[in-house]
Amino acid sequence: MSGFLDGWRSPPSTTTTAILWWCAVLVIGFAAYQLWMRPGAVFPFVAKAAEDSATPFAARDTTQTPAGTTGIGNAPDPQSPAGRLARLENLVQGYESQFQKLQTSASLAESKQAVQRAQAAGLTVQIKAHRERIQKLKAMDAAWQVKAPALLTGEAGRRIVASPPHWEIAQTVWERDRPTTEQLLQWEVQLEALATPIESRSQDPGSALALTPEHVQSLADLGSQITRSLAEFEQRQLLLDELVRETAGIDPGSQTLQAALDKRRVAEVKARTERIVAAQQAARAEAEKQQADSLAKLERDLVEAETRLKEAERKATIAGLREQTTKVEAVLQEVAEEREFERALPQIRVSLGSFLAPGFALRREKTKGPASFSLIETQGALAPTREGLVKLVYLASVNNDRPLVGLPSWVDNDVSGETGWQRTPKEPMERAQALLTKWGPMLVKKGMLSP
Repeated sequence: MSGFLDGWRSPPSTTTTAILWWCAVLVIGFAAYQLWMRPGAVFPFVAKAAEDSATPFAARDTTQTPAGTTGIGNAPDPQSPAGRLARLENLVQGYESQFQKLQTSASLAESKQAVQRAQAAGLTVQIKAHRERIQKLKAMDAAWQVKAPALLTGEAGRRIVASPPHWEIAQTVWERDRPTTEQLLQWEVQLEALATPIESRSQDPGSALALTPEHVQSLADLGSQITRSLAEFEQRQLLLDELVRETAGIDPGSQTLQAALDKRRVAEVKARTERIVAAQQAARAEAEKQQADSLAKLERDLVEAETRLKEAERKATIAGLREQTTKVEAVLQEVAEEREFERALPQIRVSLGSFLAPGFALRREKTKGPASFSLIETQGALAPTREGLVKLVYLASVNNDRPLVGLPSWVDNDVSGETGWQRTPKEPMERAQALLTKWGPMLVKKGMLSP
C-alpha cells in the first residue's frame, strides 16, 4: 500500500496516466467505503478474497472468543475494525498492481505516438521543401521557354557559335536533359498524393500515423529526383549564362545556334549511318570469302560423293542391295542441300544478321548467343502475311540487343501503321522471312541459331 500512497502524494504528469490514476483512486475509495460500511454485502467475491488473504487457513474456524478474536492464533475477527482494515489493505494492493499495469501500457502507447508524430513532422518538412523545389523548377522552366528562342536565333547564340571553344561547351550543355512541363506536373501530382495522408494526420495530434515502407521510399525517391533535376537545371542555366557573358565581346557569326545544333544532329545521324553501312559491307565481304572457300570444299565433297554413289549403285546392282543405294542417295541429297546452303549463306548473314549475332534477347536461355528460331516462329514472324512481316521487323528492331542488319528500323519507320508500311521497302522484309523459313532448321543445326 506504500507504493499507492507514494503515488497519491506525487500524481503523474501526463494526461492519459493522470486520468487512469484518478479513476483508480475513485474505484478504490468507493470499494473501501462499501467494505467499511457493509462488508460482504457489496462485491462479495472481493470481500471473500480479502478475508481469505487476511485470515490464515487454520484460523477460519467460526468459533468466536471474547475480545473480537476467532480463538486460533488470535486472528482478527472479519467483522471487527482490524479485520476490515486487513481486507481493505489487500484490496488496495490488488488495485495498485492493476493500476501499475495500466500505467505501463499507457506509457508505451504514448511513446509510440511520440515516435509517429516525430516521423510525421520530419516528412512534413520534406514535403514542404519538395513543393518549393517544384515551384522553383516550374518558374525556371517558364523563364527558359521565354529565353530559349532568343538564344537559338538571336545574336547571343551566333556569338557562341562563332567561338569554337564556347561552341564545344554549348553543345554538351544543350544536350543535357531537363524536366519537361508535363514531367513537372506529374511530379507535383505524385507529391500531393503521397503528402495527403501524412499532412491529414499531422493536423490531428491524437491520431496515429502508420506508413508502409513503400510509401516512405516512394516519397524519398521522388524527392531525390526533384532535387537532382533542380541542381542540374540550375547548373545548365549558369553555364549558358556564363557562355553568353564570355562571348559578349565577340562579333556574331552568320550561323544561328539553332542551325548549328541542327547541323550537328544531321552529322551525327550521317556518321552513324556510315558506320552501319561499313559494318554491313565488311560482313558481306567476309561472308563472300567464306562462301568461296566453302563452295570449293563442297565441290570436292560432291565429286567424292558422286563417285561413292556410282560405286555403291554398282555394288548394290550386283548384290541386289537397293537399300544401300537409298542411303547413299540421302547422303547425296544432304550434300547438295549443304552446297545450296553455303551459296545462300552470304545473303543469310546480311538479311538475318539481327538474329545471328550473339545477344541475350530472343533466347529461351539466360546466356548470350544467337536468337531462338522456335521463339521467332511462335511469335508469328514467319507467317507469309503483312502481320508476319511486321512482327519480324519488330523482333529485329525493338528490345533486341543485337545490331540491326538487313531489315528496316522500327524506330525510323513504324511499319505497323499504314504510313510506315507504305514508305518502307518490302523486299528486304520478304527476303529475310523467306530465308528464315527455308533455312531456319539448318541454321539451328549449324549452331547459328539456337533451338
